[in-house]
Amino acid sequence: MSDPKRLNYSVLALSITAIALLLYAADWTKSAELSELPPIIAVLGNFHPILLHLPIGVFVYLGITEAWNFVALLLFKRGQIKGGLPILVFGAVSALIAAFAGLLLYLQGDYSGELIDQHMNWGTGFAASSLIVLCSALLFKENSQLYRVILFISIATLSIAAHQGGLITHGDPLEPLFAKEDVMEEVKPVQELIAYEIVDKIFQSKCYDCHAVGRKQKGGLLMDSYEALLAGGKKGNALVPASLTESKISTYAHLPLDDDLHMPPEGKPQLTEAEIKFIDAWILAGASPDGLLIDQGLTDEQLTWAVTYMGTPIEIEELVEIVDEPETIQVDFESLISEIEQYALNGVTRAGTYGDQLIFSAINARDAFDNDAAEKLIKAGPYLIEVDLSHTDVSSFLIQRLIEACPQLKRLNLTGKQVNKQSLESLVGRETLESLILFEAQLTPDALPVLRQLTQLNSLYLAGTGLEPAEIEQIRQVVPGVEVVADDFLTKHSPTPPEALDESKNLENEAEAKND
Repeated sequence: MSDPKRLNYSVLALSITAIALLLYAADWTKSAELSELPPIIAVLGNFHPILLHLPIGVFVYLGITEAWNFVALLLFKRGQIKGGLPILVFGAVSALIAAFAGLLLYLQGDYSGELIDQHMNWGTGFAASSLIVLCSALLFKENSQLYRVILFISIATLSIAAHQGGLITHGDPLEPLFAKEDVMEEVKPVQELIAYEIVDKIFQSKCYDCHAVGRKQKGGLLMDSYEALLAGGKKGNALVPASLTESKISTYAHLPLDDDLHMPPEGKPQLTEAEIKFIDAWILAGASPDGLLIDQGLTDEQLTWAVTYMGTPIEIEELVEIVDEPETIQVDFESLISEIEQYALNGVTRAGTYGDQLIFSAINARDAFDNDAAEKLIKAGPYLIEVDLSHTDVSSFLIQRLIEACPQLKRLNLTGKQVNKQSLESLVGRETLESLILFEAQLTPDALPVLRQLTQLNSLYLAGTGLEPAEIEQIRQVVPGVEVVADDFLTKHSPTPPEALDESKNLENEAEAKND
């Protein structure tokens, strides 16, 4: 046996072995877990999207070459392009490596579904067929008809696998051609709109690329069904009804854009402020999969946005009439207070013996009052007129949510809290608010401009906030009708804050008196 033949048969043996290993690996992958692999090997799967372009380029070139050879031979009886064997070797080897990398990527668990399985099968088939093309070129020569037939079968297999990979990564490129069909769908009347349908539509446009069956499942999370949201992902709960702090779809959306956990990630279409507010409102309302839109307790602004987003043709006046239909709702305040007390720790009282307004102070349980307790307190928001969160462990995000849930709020005490722009913006234009206490509060730099917009206040307490005298004076000039109590005021009138001014201290004394 001559050396060339020995080489050819060696390549044939190696190819058969490689195909057998590839098919075995593909079958094993479907039931294996990532934990069975060393991390360094698992990381190699991330190179699959890069490696796959190498065999694609090679086999497209070989296909064009053979097509040219056929035309040249038919028309000119000459012009055969030869020397494709080294390129074919490179293409077959790179196809094999790309296929193994794809299997490793599959093992990471971020992809699943019928389309993924089909792509894996066709991709594995192409890698195997590329080795068969190489063997046929060595055994039957490049200009044999059998080689050409096998080559074009391999290219056809590649085309199917590549098309499926494109659908997974980028979606259907022909989708814009059929987008007009969506316009013809029947639009539901506002009374029949389901809140989750609106949430799901938001997810379709902003989240499905990375969290849907047949696409990606980044972090092991699917968002294309209500059940999948409840199941969550590798990083915990995606959706916990009535809890924003435990629902990752809310907390991650509120993170800064440059945060690694912010979703959608930087560079992807971002959720708008209106979309985030609607999702939060839906979660706080219980995140029902079939609850009607008009039963979610939305503000007029949120409701109008949702109806417009769904394309429901309705006038704003008509919408208000639908939502504000006369209905007498009797609130059992004693039961409500009893329910809240489990979390608010005896901090909720009625404004009067038989009044329909509530007052809350965490003064007796500052160390125990946290985000979870604040979230439960939101249920009493429509009836709260005074809220004292001084020195509690409640985040700025929950403070903002609580403020938004209290339309009757008259007095707010955030002594010792970090106060940001978003929290204060919720108070701008709130005509009911009379007093805002920010003693020793940690004001973020972006909060100062918002303070100048709180013109409806009677009193604003800023002592101990660290604001410069010039900044305090500027606030006073912008809001001349507001009594601004700062360090200079206290120094001028008393070495220590008067009891009448330190409302936070008053409440502490009252609480101590009750305990005694």
